[in-house]
Amino acid sequence: MICCATARWKLPTKASAGADKQWLFLISLLHCLFHSMLTIVLLLTIRVE
Repeated sequence: MICCATARWKLPTKASAGADKQWLFLISLLHCLFHSMLTIVLLLTIRVE
């Protein structure tokens, strides 16, 4: 899913290959952080009930 999203924003030039890798890494990191927070919130919500 995240790969499909970054593929849409990918620049067509070969010179931007390094920038694309950094962009993909950044998005992947944010994606993982988002899911970690979501999991923690869900676990806390379940424990409260």
